[in-house]
Amino acid sequence: MIDLSNYIRWVVFTDGGFSGVSGAHVAQDSAAVNAQNANFDNLGYLYPAKLVGDGRLLFDPSYPQGSALSADNYSASGTLSYASPLINGSAGIRCSYTFNPVVDANGLRIFQKTGDVKARRTFIMDYIDSQMTNPGYFAHYKSKGWEMAFTDGSVAFSKPDVATFQLVLSGRPSDIQDFNINFLPVLEADAK
Repeated sequence: MIDLSNYIRWVVFTDGGFSGVSGAHVAQDSAAVNAQNANFDNLGYLYPAKLVGDGRLLFDPSYPQGSALSADNYSASGTLSYASPLINGSAGIRCSYTFNPVVDANGLRIFQKTGDVKARRTFIMDYIDSQMTNPGYFAHYKSKGWEMAFTDGSVAFSKPDVATFQLVLSGRPSDIQDFNINFLPVLEADAK
């Protein structure tokens, strides 16, 4: 099963542990991170390339303090993680954005390179997963929607119909395929 949580991790620790992670920051050096039996993933590639100077930028400031997805958790410990349960056998530090979530039935990202983009599609958006039953996992809970960045460079806010929002509150999407088939088309169409 492909878990949506894979698409928000920015540092992945393949041994499932956090040996070597200390203080409030992950090293901005790929060699140092690799020495910790870890690697960058998703938006994390911006960090060692020095296109993002601080890991705090990988967290949406709209999340309330105390949320599992707020930057405060990263700054305090550097271990905002999936230690329990592990995701595909590994743990990691997550950001609060879902990156390039559109995958095919085999679990491969449809947008592997720029030439794969044929229309305006979601490329980065606020976190969405089956954990949305907890309002603390919503960046824009009061507005009942998600901020989305598209492959054409535009950014829009998507406020889906009440029925779709209620499905999310009930614990869906259940996995990446449920998201791609039943939710993403609605969110993309409603993005204004």
